[in-house]
Amino acid sequence: MITFPILSDLFNAVAEQGKRVRAHRDSMAEKPKDEAYYWIARSRERKMQESLSSMHQKTKKDAELLKLDHFISQRRGVSIISNEKKIHIHMDNRETSSLIARELLTLGADVKLSNLPVGDYILSDRIAVERKNSNDMISSIIDRRLFDQLKALKEAYSVPLLLIEGIDLLGIRGMHPEAIRGALASVVVDYGISILWTMNQMESAQMLYTIAKREQTERETRVTIRGEKKPPSIKEMQEFLIAGLPNVDSVLGKRLLEHFGSVEGVFSATKERLMEVPGIGKKIAEKIRLVASHMYGK
Repeated sequence: MITFPILSDLFNAVAEQGKRVRAHRDSMAEKPKDEAYYWIARSRERKMQESLSSMHQKTKKDAELLKLDHFISQRRGVSIISNEKKIHIHMDNRETSSLIARELLTLGADVKLSNLPVGDYILSDRIAVERKNSNDMISSIIDRRLFDQLKALKEAYSVPLLLIEGIDLLGIRGMHPEAIRGALASVVVDYGISILWTMNQMESAQMLYTIAKREQTERETRVTIRGEKKPPSIKEMQEFLIAGLPNVDSVLGKRLLEHFGSVEGVFSATKERLMEVPGIGKKIAEKIRLVASHMYGK
């Protein structure tokens, strides 16, 4: 710890020095006390100037090393690397309305906009991320879009990730919390996809940057766009068709097809036979029969 003299003391001493030198230059030798004040003030003044000069040089050097973007990143808890090792992130065009791109640029990433066939962000040759805010997550569960997207993501990348933005997912109206938990469990258990949670877009950007930096610096991987969409197989079309029945998800749809062998077998089965399938109760069986037998347009 460095202790500096009090500035007011130094200024008073310097002023006293000047006054005494001008008024009593000729009598200094006759007044030893004045001479002592003079040399003490001169010594303190010299030390102050040396300290200020040292502080100025250090500040100038630090300013050259610590650029604005580096400073911002350090304040936010994320360090960045030099331009020679810039982090590359591919972002889907649909994500441009978010603040994540701007935040990634602030962190020092090289963000490239692309029309990605799968995922919203590509972080390396093996990691792609599907991002959902709370409202989009709920709507994508309801219209079953989520599982189609995650399936394509898993087929294209060995480490697919689902990033959910927002903490009040279970509190959103329009879907029962138990159904939301079931969907999240299916993402992890049935699809083998890890889920990341963030509070907001800034935190999402920091998470994406951290993962990309780890991949591209420690593993020295390259960002690769994969996942060109392929035409669905007959098996996939059958699963999609059955999963569109009331209260039937992809898991129940596969069980129904495995039990009855075909789409026709599912639609022609009686309520009692439908209830033989695990997970199909009386209400779901009745709804399936209603959809299968009801006249179109009435």
